[in-house]
Amino acid sequence: MIAINICHGIGTPIARAFMADAEDYGEWQSGYRNTGVSFAGNLFFLKLGLAAAGGLVGFLLSLGGYEGGAEAQSESALTMIVLLFTLIPALISALMTLAGWRFGLDDGEMDRIRHDLEARAGNRSGRAGAEPGATGAARPATP
Repeated sequence: MIAINICHGIGTPIARAFMADAEDYGEWQSGYRNTGVSFAGNLFFLKLGLAAAGGLVGFLLSLGGYEGGAEAQSESALTMIVLLFTLIPALISALMTLAGWRFGLDDGEMDRIRHDLEARAGNRSGRAGAEPGATGAARPATP
């Protein structure tokens, strides 16, 4: 049970790190930091996903023949319960891992982006009234 909880829980800090990296990349590209909008949007879709997942679990349990008040569940209901605790989360974790590999920002790239952002912040602090993103630093072409 401990191993399952570790595997389920490890995605949360990784997702937050991806969000922070994406926010840094967005600021590097545009010159504007939209952290509040990004994190608020993420929380909205997280809540939407949790609501949809709750409904999906109920639907899949009923599809498997789950009877709430029954003393014993049918074989198909037990199979669905096992799937909901094992294979379905494993499939979702595999899809999340694939998405993480396709993220496209490795540690070296993020170090370079953070260095550029720190240099821009230093340039702005040295000039009164500087516009965001107006540091003269070259930005790469959008992929």
